[in-house]
Amino acid sequence: SMNFVQATAADGAVSFAGLRIPVPGEDDRTSRSVILGIRPTAFAATSGTGWPTLQVVPEVVEELGDERYVIFDVDAPRVDTEDTRAAVEARAADDALLVPEDRARFTVRLPTDVPIEVGRPTPLAVNPDRLYFFDPDSGLLRCEAGVTLDEIVAVALPQGWFLPVTPGTQFATVGGAA
Repeated sequence: SMNFVQATAADGAVSFAGLRIPVPGEDDRTSRSVILGIRPTAFAATSGTGWPTLQVVPEVVEELGDERYVIFDVDAPRVDTEDTRAAVEARAADDALLVPEDRARFTVRLPTDVPIEVGRPTPLAVNPDRLYFFDPDSGLLRCEAGVTLDEIVAVALPQGWFLPVTPGTQFATVGGAA
């Protein structure tokens, strides 16, 4: 899975929700709107990482043995994919929508030794080496080899982009398709 959020890339960094993350190898100085993707595993407790820190307020903490999933909202516009639009359109009048309509919702995977409580502000570090970018104006994508073509299409297609060649499965990865 991937967390998506509207962000701005400029001056070798990406910014969203008041957080500015320097991006290794990114030297483009022009300001542009991008869709930023961050995997749940790209976050860590803040102690000793040296990574930029995002202050979050957990809404859900799900304990799963030796790991936990933490779900929180980010004060930045969410990215609509086919799945989020379908969820909004399919709900009945009395259904509760679990996706905020005006903000991005993130899911983070952390070890259980990190103290996390619902409603208690918590700093989380973001690994700048694990960021994914899609520029909806140019169609340019920056990602790791393990990103599936399905994940790319979920972000690119609503923006009017599609892969020029596709395999017979959506589960191929960027590295595996090369």
